[in-house]
Amino acid sequence: MDAIESLRRLLRVELTIAEWIGTAVILGAPYLVLGVAYAATHISRFSGLEGLHLVVSVIGSVLAWPLLLFVDACAV
Repeated sequence: MDAIESLRRLLRVELTIAEWIGTAVILGAPYLVLGVAYAATHISRFSGLEGLHLVVSVIGSVLAWPLLLFVDACAV
């Protein structure tokens, strides 16, 4: 069986909405856990922020942790 036929068979698989949601949770959970861990270990970024600015900064830090980690590594 060649690679094209294998790819066609893989793409023919149909998933239910529940399976799509389950796949998204399985793939997204580690990303969010690492984001929360990154935000929790870099609390100094949030000093002086209050209210909506604090909430947006924490959420942004959780979502953009790979970029922030890269920027921190390049700044050293």
